[in-house]
Parts: sequence; C-alpha cells; structure tokens
Amino acid sequence: MNDPITPIQPNSGNKAITILRIFLWLMPAIFIPISVIIAAQFVDLIYGNDANTALGLCILGIMIATAAVGYFDQRLALMQKKISPPHSKKELARWTIIFVLAQILIAPTVCWSVLYGYCVVTGNM
Repeated sequence: MNDPITPIQPNSGNKAITILRIFLWLMPAIFIPISVIIAAQFVDLIYGNDANTALGLCILGIMIATAAVGYFDQRLALMQKKISPPHSKKELARWTIIFVLAQILIAPTVCWSVLYGYCVVTGNM
C-alpha cells in the first residue's frame, strides 16, 4: 500500500514543468529590483518627503507577489511529485515561505551578478 505523502513514481519528472520552475525561481531576481525602483519613484512622486508608510506598503505588495510566485511553484512541484492535494496543504505553505525567504538572498545575488558582468563586459567599472 502506498503512503499518500510519498510520490508514486519518484523519477517521473516532466521536463516542461522543471524548466518552468527554474524560470519561476529566477523571475523574482528581475521582478524585485525593478519593482522596488518603480515603487520608490512612484511613492516619491505622490507623497514627496512623507513616503515611509507608502514605501512599506509597496514592499509588502512585492513580498505578496513573490509569495504568489512561490505558491505557484510549489503547486507545480506537488503536481510533478504526484502528491494528493489533501496531504499537501502543510507542505505547500511551508515551501511557499521557504521560497520567499530564499528569494531575499537569490534576487539580489543574481541581480548584482548580472550588473557586475555587464560592467566587466562593457568596461564601465
């Protein structure tokens, strides 16, 4: 008898889902820095010097959007592992939180690496 939490076939990965999940993990590295810059400019334009609360709300919105991407990524992971939905709620929440926390490190690292690589290639250091 199969345990409902363990995958039915452990090596039955779908390549399309795997590639999509890689893009989902890299997407916040582009989305977060651009969103922060746009939000800062927008808040400064509207609120001027009294912008701390509005900027905090913009950052909260960015974190919620990142959590939505993490939720979608984990749904794809559960689909790929063929885990039944009733047994996946705790795992779904846990991995969504891990995704958001990992993006706090991954997004700036990828962004700075691309920026540094651009500066090295163009000689603008």
